[in-house]
Amino acid sequence: MADIKTELYAALGRRKLGTPIYTTVDLPKAKPTDQMRFSCELKVAGIDYVGLGVSSSKKAAMSAAAKSFGIWMLSQQKLSAADLPQLAATDPELANPDPNLWGAAIPRNFGDAVPAPPSAKKKKKNAMPNVVEPVEVKTEAVPMEAISDAPKDQWTMDNAKKGLNEFCQKARLPLPTYKVRQHSNEAHAMNFTAEASVYIQGLDQTIMATGTGTNKKMAETQCALFLVRQLTAVEAMPETALPNAPKKPTEPAPITVALDTSIIERIRDHLKATDSIHVLDTLEASPEDPVSLLVRPEEREVKPQTSSSDDVVAWCPPITNFDPWRQAEITEGPFFDLPLSQVNADFAESTLAEPDSITEARKAHLVYPFRGEILETIKQYQVTLVKGPTDTKKSSQIAQYILDNAISRGVGAECNVIQSVSRQVSATALAAKVAEERGEALGQSVGYGVRFEDVYPRPFGSIMFTASRKMIQRMQNGLQGISHLIVDDIHERELYTDFVLLLVRDMARTYPNLKIILLSAVVDTECFNEYFEDVGLGIVDIEQPLANVDYFFIEDVVTFLNYTPSAEVITKMSKKRKHNTSEIDVTGEEVDEDSGSLAIGESTFINIQGYSEPTKAALASMDEGAIPFELIEHLLVDIHKQGTEGTVLVFLPGDIVVRGLRKRLKTHQVLGNPANCQILAFYDKSTDAEQKLLGQPPSAGIRRIVLSTNICETAFSISDVAYVVDSCRTREVSYNRNSIEWASKASIAHRRRCIRADGEKGFVFHLCTRKRYELLDETSIPEMLKVSMFELTLAAKGLRLGNVHSLIEKALSPPPVDAIVTSEIALKKLGALTDAFELTHLGKLLSTLPVAPSLGKAIILGIVLGIGDVACTFAATTSFELPWIQMDRRHKRLAHRHRSFNGKHFSDHLGLVCVNQRYREQYRHSERTAAGYATENGLDFDVLTSVMKASKYLIDNLIANGFPESAFADAIIDPNFNDDRVGLFLSIVTSAFDGNFAYVMNRRLVVTADKTRALISKDSCLLPVERAQTYEFDSPLVVFTEQVYTHTAIINQVSEVNPLQVLLFGAKRVDATGLKSVKLDNAFTIEIPVHVASLIAALRPCLDTVIATVCESPEAVLSEPDHNGLELTNLVKILSQPDVWKPRSDPPSGLPQPIPTLGRQNGRGHRGRGHRGRGRGRGGPPRPYGQPVPHQIPGYGSSAYPPPPPPPVMYGGAPIQAYDYSMDYYG
Repeated sequence: MADIKTELYAALGRRKLGTPIYTTVDLPKAKPTDQMRFSCELKVAGIDYVGLGVSSSKKAAMSAAAKSFGIWMLSQQKLSAADLPQLAATDPELANPDPNLWGAAIPRNFGDAVPAPPSAKKKKKNAMPNVVEPVEVKTEAVPMEAISDAPKDQWTMDNAKKGLNEFCQKARLPLPTYKVRQHSNEAHAMNFTAEASVYIQGLDQTIMATGTGTNKKMAETQCALFLVRQLTAVEAMPETALPNAPKKPTEPAPITVALDTSIIERIRDHLKATDSIHVLDTLEASPEDPVSLLVRPEEREVKPQTSSSDDVVAWCPPITNFDPWRQAEITEGPFFDLPLSQVNADFAESTLAEPDSITEARKAHLVYPFRGEILETIKQYQVTLVKGPTDTKKSSQIAQYILDNAISRGVGAECNVIQSVSRQVSATALAAKVAEERGEALGQSVGYGVRFEDVYPRPFGSIMFTASRKMIQRMQNGLQGISHLIVDDIHERELYTDFVLLLVRDMARTYPNLKIILLSAVVDTECFNEYFEDVGLGIVDIEQPLANVDYFFIEDVVTFLNYTPSAEVITKMSKKRKHNTSEIDVTGEEVDEDSGSLAIGESTFINIQGYSEPTKAALASMDEGAIPFELIEHLLVDIHKQGTEGTVLVFLPGDIVVRGLRKRLKTHQVLGNPANCQILAFYDKSTDAEQKLLGQPPSAGIRRIVLSTNICETAFSISDVAYVVDSCRTREVSYNRNSIEWASKASIAHRRRCIRADGEKGFVFHLCTRKRYELLDETSIPEMLKVSMFELTLAAKGLRLGNVHSLIEKALSPPPVDAIVTSEIALKKLGALTDAFELTHLGKLLSTLPVAPSLGKAIILGIVLGIGDVACTFAATTSFELPWIQMDRRHKRLAHRHRSFNGKHFSDHLGLVCVNQRYREQYRHSERTAAGYATENGLDFDVLTSVMKASKYLIDNLIANGFPESAFADAIIDPNFNDDRVGLFLSIVTSAFDGNFAYVMNRRLVVTADKTRALISKDSCLLPVERAQTYEFDSPLVVFTEQVYTHTAIINQVSEVNPLQVLLFGAKRVDATGLKSVKLDNAFTIEIPVHVASLIAALRPCLDTVIATVCESPEAVLSEPDHNGLELTNLVKILSQPDVWKPRSDPPSGLPQPIPTLGRQNGRGHRGRGHRGRGRGRGGPPRPYGQPVPHQIPGYGSSAYPPPPPPPVMYGGAPIQAYDYSMDYYG
């Protein structure tokens, strides 16, 4: 049969309509879809339409363009079904087309080509003309300047469909109806086409678009994205995605800054002495034509990187005297100079002594009957795909089968297995489970490597579990000494797992002796067959019958529990309806961020059919957007009292919701009693202690309740789960946003398989209605298409595998090209890349650190300013949950004793650093002392211990990179006195979260830099204990760690900072908009003479130069700083003071002149409680654990600090005999 191009050519010739002309280009701009690599336009002279095809090959793109053109010709009845039998056969509707619908692509004047609907009103006099500029597909390279200034909250495939629906609802337009057609599979599996249109009354115009994809969801999503981009082009929609924000939020008031003239002169003199430049030409600046005040530092010469041979990760099999886990030669120990043959014999002998009980226990796993088939497939094929649900235990068993088989064949020393999993908590849990099964301690034949911890196994005959992100870092030095590489959780389509797959495929092509095994719960086999077609793919399908499970939806749960919502639930719902769910009320007092709410559109809790009136009434009074904590409590109590034995697994969307429900359950009268229930949490920030409890069976008569994110869908499973309570929600990461969304049907199916498969009946409770379930998406979009490529781009650069664009485009679902370019621009501004996009010394260092690049640079800044220890502690705290333990469910805000760790400062970050420093002091005395300190002050011992270890890991990493140990000497911050290091610390925080700034409007309400109205988290010290209280801040600007989107935007971990800190360290844009007006990040206006702002902004490249020097020569930290270095440090200290920016009659006192000294400076001791009563004044007697010793804090440009003043008895509470908890009960 002739292909579509031939048919179209013949049809146009027969009707004498012209000759088709195809124009194919590489990588069109900003088309984030699956496997898009070539764009083809089809034009015919005299026909006012352009067919568009996009695919991974030129031939397929041309075919897709011909189909697009043919569909339009049929819809306009310019050709008949007989002319194009292929298209007519694909979709019978094309035989009788609707002339009001048209196909994919870009008409030359799409505004004129389509008439308005008959119902459209006549155009008003002032309406825009009925002409819209066509949206063209650019063929040239993406302009770097345009991308670098583009907003970071762009419309993407992740948010376009939802945003389009909200736009239509607000404009009172009908929701777009997607007409989806399925075509033949010629064009690389892009066999779905979705069409939709939106009529814009103000323009008297119908906007139309088409999307293509491998499934209906992808096609509809792409179609919505193209519609949104066209609507933004005609200014019908905003250019950025701002969920839950009004179109015109309240404008933050300008901030008046008055800096003392003596400080200004010192800055000017320093810039002159160092030949630094600053922006002078600002006379013409205006709001319409702003002038940037930022100056780039001079680029340092960096030796170009040399790419690895063949642009592939280096590899070799196990060899004598090489440890693949430490990636170093063996110079001592039992394996030094030991031939592999001798190691093989030793392993075989030790296996004979293995107890039979270990082997018998592993035979009970569901994967065991497939052991022989799996090993045989691995032997025959270089790449093996093993499919099977999580409960088959394939993740913990297959690596053991490979190792045991090698040992039994006498080649155990030649077998080293490394297994990559999508989450680090899965790696540690799997390693502990496997070591226990083998009757060993971790570090013998089993180890793991995660973000802040490595437990290395023996160098031969061993298994290493590692997080996919850590795997990429390991690949920077190659994978020498590895025999088998297992990639787990590939169905998750997680960002780093997809990238590992890309690297693994290239390795398979280069190294035929490397064995690769892919593990998945559900996977598109054809997709992977094609991806690994060069090397061949063996498949093992572990088919297991579903467990004996009953499924219930929320209407069923409400019915059999006879549940009636409490007055609190009903009141919250009525207030929400009253205030309108899309708006934030003035105070935000009624919003609970830990409830896991999301925007739902039209509720499915209304008009439930087939249920009793009480059930209908109960559901109607509930909020479908919020997770029903109260209903979950009732259900858990009912299961505990009446259900059979077994663990209850509760799926929740994200860490915040897990912590919120755990706090609520632990204070419940029945569920919170340790004699009844054991409540555990399992999520990304779970502590080692909690993970160990998960691997142990609960005591007899104790009901175990596990609160988990979607981690339990993946590699790690719990063996005795009899009940699953599924919130049917998930936490989605999209660019810089974290939001809670409905889970996909595929995800819910994985959660159902967590029920034990021992023949006993299990129960699954879905906390959504049947109607809502039917509306859920089938699958989720791959993470690579919806998240920022910032960190992955840096990791890819660290691999030295050539051009990053060429590398990442080989992924299963490559991201849009502008996502990579934007990331490179951001890394260049950070100082990690040169103008030639090569790694700088800073970039090389950042690629080895286990923290985000901006956070890593903040650590280096801390070293430069002499507080490297504080910076590392701060970075570690961002990776774990908060250590505060509330004693009562009525605690909605931070307790008094926890607030006292902040001293007199409004800073959550400072409180976290101070509590960890105090805990470390106690731990150095003894672990028991530290545990008592944590218990008596309401602190989580495990969290604090994990932070302490993570901080040490960071310090050890930096020392290994050449930094002197003295750069991390203890720098104990006292938050109750005037300690200069507090200001320096807040400057470091400002630099770490650049762009994460907000303006406090009143109480909880803030406006962020992207003009989103958000609320401060209730566990922040910036909110008073009592609702009637109000705080007055010196500065209205705050910096925050993250922004989470439920039905309302919430900012977590907040600190007050002064405007000059934002100008110097944080703002991505500093624009002069007048002679005395400067705009920060195009959001916040400060009234300051422009020449003064220009001088301060010019200090930024000075600091960047010092950071670059230190990264190039870390030993420079020890050198005696010159006068300019001292002065730069002093200026930073001055500008970091909390009140230096405020108008005053007298110059601020206590400024460094030029070497600063620390004193109490009118500091009043914090009122504290000691072991025996209370103390006032300057702190009372010292603790029995000992005082900090006087110390020096050397650093680049730093001076020797004298010891801090004696600390008060309580930095947030010393150990106490009796505590008046009534002071914390504030309802």
